[in-house]
Amino acid sequence: MKEGFCQGLVRGTAMAWRGVGMYALGLGLLLAAAAVCGPSEPSESSAPARLLVPTPTPVVHEWPDFTWQVAPSLEEQIFTSTVIVRATLQSATAATETVPSDPGVAPTYRPVQELRFTVHEYLKGTGPTALMVVVRGNHTHLAQSEAQEAADFFMARRVTTWDDREGVLFLQTPAAASGGAAGAAEDQSSPSLQFTRSNHYASQLWDYSVDTLSRAWLPAQQADGSASAVGAKTYITDGARTPPPTITLADLRTKIATMAAELKAGAGVEGYEDCLHSKIIRERYNRADPWTPPQESATLASGAAAGT
Repeated sequence: MKEGFCQGLVRGTAMAWRGVGMYALGLGLLLAAAAVCGPSEPSESSAPARLLVPTPTPVVHEWPDFTWQVAPSLEEQIFTSTVIVRATLQSATAATETVPSDPGVAPTYRPVQELRFTVHEYLKGTGPTALMVVVRGNHTHLAQSEAQEAADFFMARRVTTWDDREGVLFLQTPAAASGGAAGAAEDQSSPSLQFTRSNHYASQLWDYSVDTLSRAWLPAQQADGSASAVGAKTYITDGARTPPPTITLADLRTKIATMAAELKAGAGVEGYEDCLHSKIIRERYNRADPWTPPQESATLASGAAAGT
């Protein structure tokens, strides 16, 4: 069939060539005939060599999103908190609060948990012997009844494993929680504090326990509040593990004192606290994605006299 088609195409080309004004058509048909009727399979001797180029596999390195899912270190919690206390829970209540709105705009309501504690000791900061910690929900509601329903729901699923024992609470004043400096003075006019969170998963704060990523509440290993046992108390640092790791009260006090001394050493130096915070944050990144950057050894000398 191919040969018959080609013969007809050539005869048509010759007829078109003889016609007046058909030069372009004849040339086009000749080119088509050459293309269609050329050798269907090139000989092995005349076939050009094919260059096989492998398709590269794209390698995409993304900064790990799970970094902030790694629990913060105790040093990070200490740095970020404005208040750290040893306290015992007295009551937990589901409630709502009114969210301020612009003039002429209907107010909204947020579900909250109101947790009242008796304070035994301030490990960082100062304050009253009884305080309330407010845990706020992520979403607001147009109707107060809906906010109350949400608060009741979250209260029902609250972790109560550690309610019967003393705990170390890492807390922030509202100013620090909204972006203020970690070392800012406490807002004594505020009726409540907030749990310190060092990650952006605010929903974890609904559980506010050592089982969560926030690590804002370290419960005592045993439910023993006697004064004689205070010096030997140990606190659970990760309730999700079995057996749970712990830290002694003495070691925790040492960490708090060390952090205070490090902050004091850089007092008055612009950007010092930010630099220290970056160093602490880097520790979490290293745990999430271990990586050792290349570094050359070097000797640095200021040229000043020794002891300057």
